[in-house]
Amino acid sequence: MTANEGRPTAEGRWWMGARGVLSAATIGALVLLAGLVVAEQPGRPDLRTVAADGGCGGWSEDRPGFDESVMTVAFLVENPSAEPVTIRGTRMTWDAGLKSVRVQLARPIVGVDEGAMFGYFSDDIDADHVLPTRGAVIPANGSIRVAAEMHLRPGADSGHLTGLRFLTDGPLGTLRTTTLPVGVGMMAPDVKSC
Repeated sequence: MTANEGRPTAEGRWWMGARGVLSAATIGALVLLAGLVVAEQPGRPDLRTVAADGGCGGWSEDRPGFDESVMTVAFLVENPSAEPVTIRGTRMTWDAGLKSVRVQLARPIVGVDEGAMFGYFSDDIDADHVLPTRGAVIPANGSIRVAAEMHLRPGADSGHLTGLRFLTDGPLGTLRTTTLPVGVGMMAPDVKSC
């Protein structure tokens, strides 16, 4: 028996290494594909908005330094399920009448009406109740307040929010996208309807 007998040749070692790399790449691709399939699951149908449809706000007063192109609307998002929902991302969608929207989440204020509130950002969100837009938790059988500061596009008569998109925790460490319909907006000064 020679010293090299039973050992793979250089060519054999190369093929074994190549097979190992190919196997690892295949397993990695399958894991990634499985993760993408799971992450594309439908969102949480149990989440729902409260008083986020059919309302429009507008300014009637004219004060020095007053910006009539900005208005905030606040409404609730309820979680009637028995499990808390962790939010990993928040995004509003809007129509062409709005230039931009800034979103803030907050705990509901006890004793405040559940209807939509229009006004200033600071009026709709108490600083003591602010939640992060990433990492906020909607408690089981609970709710959070969403405040959207709308910036009207110059020359537009009105602008409307069209949806609220949450990225939430899904099964096995994945993420789900949940889109909730929203139909509230703001009017330019002296515009009578939205």
